[in-house]
Amino acid sequence: MRLGISYIGLFFVSFALAQSGPPKGPTAKDVECRAGLPANCKEGKTTFTFEPDTLEMNLRNYSFMGNYHGNPGFWGSATWAANFTNWPSNYRFALTDLSYYGLFNSSDGIQLYRLRTEAVLDSDVPTDGLNTTSTLFDIVSKVAVGGNGTFEDYFKVNAENSGLVWSPCFDSSINAAITVTVDADVRDKGIGPWIWGGFRKGLTLTWGVAWEEC
Repeated sequence: MRLGISYIGLFFVSFALAQSGPPKGPTAKDVECRAGLPANCKEGKTTFTFEPDTLEMNLRNYSFMGNYHGNPGFWGSATWAANFTNWPSNYRFALTDLSYYGLFNSSDGIQLYRLRTEAVLDSDVPTDGLNTTSTLFDIVSKVAVGGNGTFEDYFKVNAENSGLVWSPCFDSSINAAITVTVDADVRDKGIGPWIWGGFRKGLTLTWGVAWEEC
């Protein structure tokens, strides 16, 4: 009996995550940069697209700060936010996993070794008239891209979200904002006088989305 109960419980959890979501995701508007390096905060350079099964953020410009080897402050950061409207009624959502895709280019000896992304939801909840803030995603991924000579190539990194955080139950009248911070750290293994690096053609982040009726 104990095995049967565990099996049924697992079945219902799997079913809840696998059930089909709404036919259309919410609409992004008022995309703005909240913080980050000036080069990574150019207006109109970042977009959000919320489909029924994915949330995509396209950072069209992302470079690192630092100009000489041995500089301990060689890193990249950007925080962007978007307001979302037209939420599907009687649904809540969670971000399940994240995929990074981009073209990393760097000078001699620069290696991308860590990516961290945090996604925070701020929403109006009419039942109590208060804003609800929740961190939907906060994952650090260790990577190893570049590091041997001048580097330029595409890469892809996947990060799983083991502990799902569910949004409030939405209806179409609710306004909600998602704020995303993307930090990138590099190792400096070179010996030349100058360094540079970044995602020359931008960086695309794609989350999987799970929906649940509520």
